[in-house]
Amino acid sequence: MTLIEKFNNLNANTVKRKHIESILLQAKEENEVNIVYRLSRLLNQYPESDYFTLTVDQYDGGALNAPRHVGNYKLALDQCGRLKKGWKFENGNVVKVEKPKVKKPKPTKIKSPVVKKASVKKQPKAKVEPKKIQEQTFEKDIIKPEEWIKADVRKSTSLIKKYLKEKYNIKASVRSDFYSGGSSLHVGYVMGPESNMVESELKRLQYGRFDGMTDMYNYHDEAFNGIVLDGYRLYEYKYVFVDQNLSESFKIRLATEVSKVANYADVPVMDGTKESYYKYFGTSFMHYSSWSELFYYLTKGNKNFVTQDEEAIQNLKAVRDEEGNKFYFTYTFEGKEYNTKKPKIYPTKMVKEKKIVKNKIVFFDHGKNTVAVIGYLGEIERELEELGGNHSHKIKHDGKEHSGYIFNKSKSNQVIDVLIDYA
Repeated sequence: MTLIEKFNNLNANTVKRKHIESILLQAKEENEVNIVYRLSRLLNQYPESDYFTLTVDQYDGGALNAPRHVGNYKLALDQCGRLKKGWKFENGNVVKVEKPKVKKPKPTKIKSPVVKKASVKKQPKAKVEPKKIQEQTFEKDIIKPEEWIKADVRKSTSLIKKYLKEKYNIKASVRSDFYSGGSSLHVGYVMGPESNMVESELKRLQYGRFDGMTDMYNYHDEAFNGIVLDGYRLYEYKYVFVDQNLSESFKIRLATEVSKVANYADVPVMDGTKESYYKYFGTSFMHYSSWSELFYYLTKGNKNFVTQDEEAIQNLKAVRDEEGNKFYFTYTFEGKEYNTKKPKIYPTKMVKEKKIVKNKIVFFDHGKNTVAVIGYLGEIERELEELGGNHSHKIKHDGKEHSGYIFNKSKSNQVIDVLIDYA
């Protein structure tokens, strides 16, 4: 069916909007501008209607295709036959709406009279040189390891085990791990002294520490690192970890004794069973919800034993400390009475660190706006970092490179105060 026939068939029929839109689309493609005009005008006049009943004058093909200036329908109408923004119907045509141009009046410029100002030549400012900081030296006696032979990992492991056995009477496991970012030493043992006591010694094998404030690993001065045992300097690691291990049954035994003495309101007394050790309180106490959590807090630092055999410990009792908020234990072992506040330490001849040397710390002018501190700074490095010191291994002084900290000159007095307190 031709386009003209489709258009004439609309007469006296009720049709859907989509049917009219399809005829309109075909009319655009065949450039039947009269059909385009009539149908698009109809659709734009009733935009909300979906059905139409039409009365169409019957035209032949020639009449519909008579030449007529109707504008550019393809530009003016969308796919649904609706007028696009900026177009309108006018005398059977579609025309673009032109906005009238409004000429803005040009502002009249009024020349202001020229006023000559007396010019004053600026005198060049004299350059102020930063104040020179006077060099100062601080000294303190420290213990320095004697001459030694460097031990490998296997030798170091053997010496650490021997040392812990002699000094604390404990049998320990010692493991070294190596990975792409460095190395670590892991020491573990059953009962014996609290881990913080042993760790404070073995941390000297850790050649630095991670600083969470700067997100960087900082290295210690060499004199403060290292342990010499039997004439060997032990292998050093990036990290050192020490763990004191207590069996679950022994922790339940200890916690039961604490619960008997603590007498906290709303905190049940343990009956010595595993269930009572892990059972949640009705309400949390000091942010802890069970005896398994509360026990660790109440006895932290006070679990030092002279034996690694829990079965050999007799007459175990919990005692509240002088301040009243922590607990330690008393017990008997092989007929002697002990308490767990301090570890039992035995004499050892493995350590020979008795040579006293002078630790010389130098504070001096480092640059235009900076000062520097060099020397063995391991004992005060935390205070220096809190003052904003930047660690460097390449601080030049007297023609050599040194390890130390660099500060802004505004921090000079505070840095000197730290050095005075140290020396």
